Amino acid sequence: MKLVKSIKRDTTIVMVSVILLTILTLNVSYSAFFDIKTKSSVQQISTGTFNVTASATPLAGTTEFFPASGTMPNAATATLPSTLSGNKSTLTVTNSGDIDASFTVTISKKTDGLPTGRTTADLIDMAQLYVAVRDVSANQWVNIAPSGAAAYNKQISTLTAVSANTEYNLFSGTINKKGTSDTTKTYEVYVWLASNADTSQIGKLVYLNLNVKSKPTLGQK
Repeated sequence: MKLVKSIKRDTTIVMVSVILLTILTLNVSYSAFFDIKTKSSVQQISTGTFNVTASATPLAGTTEFFPASGTMPNAATATLPSTLSGNKSTLTVTNSGDIDASFTVTISKKTDGLPTGRTTADLIDMAQLYVAVRDVSANQWVNIAPSGAAAYNKQISTLTAVSANTEYNLFSGTINKKGTSDTTKTYEVYVWLASNADTSQIGKLVYLNLNVKSKPTLGQK
């Protein structure tokens, strides 16, 4: 009986060691990058000028990408988890025209500008990533649920797809025309690795685009 107990105890130690090693490998085997593309559907209309632009800082941590831990944003006023502080890209939308505008932000795989020797086959499965958006000006999280109950963090692959498996609607907003100076809105887009990320994704790249499309708000004169 003593021998049997000893075997069981040793087996448990080995199993735990393997699990810890797998998690450690996941933590250091992903690279991340954020880029931004913008498109305004109209540049000028008869009632005035329409000029909405967007800019973003790259996602921090370009060589290592970690799963977040703890409680993720689950309410508009939730406190920012410390484990997310570095996994963000800051998006700034600016209206320098004299027409109010609406805009839509999508998130997609970045298929160009990949490292030498890498192809789109090396990009991570979007089901392995989670996203949350914080409206800096309003100091609250943005509801990114496609429909139904509000949600402030979502698995990217569960968002409404614009292009299957590659691009998803993230959130929409409006921005007023400029006053004495340009009008701006600032958002922080957080992305993190799922805690149960599939080991088949080890070594994949987290290369993403934020795509911003804008148009004049209807009913203006």
